[in-house]
Amino acid sequence: MKKLFAVALAVSLYGCQEANRVDNSELCVVNDFRLIPNCKEGNLIAFLPESWGNQQLPLYFVALHCDFNHQIIYNDSGVVCVYTAQRNQKLLKQEKK
Repeated sequence: MKKLFAVALAVSLYGCQEANRVDNSELCVVNDFRLIPNCKEGNLIAFLPESWGNQQLPLYFVALHCDFNHQIIYNDSGVVCVYTAQRNQKLLKQEKK
């Protein structure tokens, strides 16, 4: 009985890891936080602006395009995260108001 429970637990945990897997085979690189051409949801995205100009700019990018279920890497050169399109259209509409 204990072995059956252990196997069932291991199988269920393995399935959870598959759902959160990130596609590391492609990297989408962008310079403008509003334009995300040909980036697929779940892929890595790198935001490398030509100049910051505003310290809030990386925060806008993270809020619009990063999946908070995965690690977000940020330094003075840019942002790297897992791309999601779930919030970007809604937040861009709010910004236009």
